[in-house]
Amino acid sequence: MKRALPLALLVLLGAGSLAFDLTLPLRLPSDQDWAEAAGAVRAGAGPGAPAAVVQIWPPWAERARLFVDAVPVVAEEDLAAADYLGAQRLWLLALPRVPFGGLVAARAALLRRGAVPLGAARNFGALSLEPWDLRAPPVATELTSRREAHEVDYVARECEQVPIGARLERRGAGSVLHLRAGIIGERAYDDGRAPLQVRAGFGTLIVRGAGWQRLDVSLPAGASAERNFAFTIASADASPPFCLQAWTTR
Repeated sequence: MKRALPLALLVLLGAGSLAFDLTLPLRLPSDQDWAEAAGAVRAGAGPGAPAAVVQIWPPWAERARLFVDAVPVVAEEDLAAADYLGAQRLWLLALPRVPFGGLVAARAALLRRGAVPLGAARNFGALSLEPWDLRAPPVATELTSRREAHEVDYVARECEQVPIGARLERRGAGSVLHLRAGIIGERAYDDGRAPLQVRAGFGTLIVRGAGWQRLDVSLPAGASAERNFAFTIASADASPPFCLQAWTTR
């Protein structure tokens, strides 16, 4: 009996693997599923619709980018802390049947940030699509360009590449200043690299190691009045490519 146990376990493992492979098409979306979900997003993003983004979940579901063309697609991992700059609505495009997908945790993270679901999820084969109101404060001024996407800590960030030692001067209004910064590419993982400082007059953001660093600072009274913003990038290491994003909210 004891000698037969390893064989029985091997048979069970093989049967489980076969069942997993055979049921894979039921858990993974087809091209038609992606196309139908993308069409639903397109229909909801017509003229007069709030600015929106599509958040894919799990974040590795990058195939969505081949189909969704009406609004930007993002792959944030921390939905409670993600910025979703300029968006009022979020479409949560998810694969609810994949093992350990974490969709319940993703919804809980959106609730923690104050987002509100706008309706029940719609199913498109192996995909689900849920609209959320982000309840985000309106952006007053974007102080850096977001035309380029750069890889920071293996995530695509729309930000402005700024050389070390540079000084940016911008003008805008707002009551809260938001700074985000990080080192582009693999240089962020160099051992012994000197930290960087983003000095903004109202606060200083220190960038150490990899990751998308953040600083939010309340500005002096007079949110409706325009003011000058100056950003100075300083470090003993002048070589790493650096990415900066800055904006204000009302």
